[in-house]
Amino acid sequence: MKSIKIIKLKNKVAHQFNSIFEPNKLELGGGANNIRFGWHNLDMVNKPLEFKFTKNCVFPVKNNSINIIYSSHTFEHLDHKTIIRVLSECKRILFESGKVIISIPDFDLINIKYKNKDLDFFKDNYYSTEALALLKKDNKILDLDGYYYALHHYQHLSYWTNKQFIKLFENNKFKLVCNDEDKIIKRYKAITPNIEVKKAGSSYFEFVKIKEGI
Repeated sequence: MKSIKIIKLKNKVAHQFNSIFEPNKLELGGGANNIRFGWHNLDMVNKPLEFKFTKNCVFPVKNNSINIIYSSHTFEHLDHKTIIRVLSECKRILFESGKVIISIPDFDLINIKYKNKDLDFFKDNYYSTEALALLKKDNKILDLDGYYYALHHYQHLSYWTNKQFIKLFENNKFKLVCNDEDKIIKRYKAITPNIEVKKAGSSYFEFVKIKEGI
């Protein structure tokens, strides 16, 4: 009970601070009641400031006002048209050379582990119950499409190999800076304390907004 009161007080103070000093960082899908100093947080469960990601959404953020956009395990819950819109909005609000730091499930690794029927891998991550059920039944669906179709109740609407995900951003005017999880975590841990919470089984990316005219 005491911890809940502390969180509510922290959120209240952070909200007041952010209303005076415009945040220059944005988290996409930061979760409920996640208000941090200097950060916007857009999430459909972030009451009372719910935000719904759609193919026509507009971020309630000024043009060219954000240095860093951070997102952890959110993009895979969006459909393709919504992702294209989100990337467009990211470009709009980022300063020139602004960064996007993002983590998604490591679908390459998951596919390999699934094909190899690696039970130990799935015991230690949040895919475990359904993945183990499929493996124990000796399910014949052994490719990435079949695996995620079978697990559609995770509400994952999209998935990519690492190369496909990088290409998605490149096609939308972003350039890959780094794909090394340890380097990215070390570089941004001070300002995104939860960046390594889902390190196991995740792929990390650092992108930079390409300057106009390039």
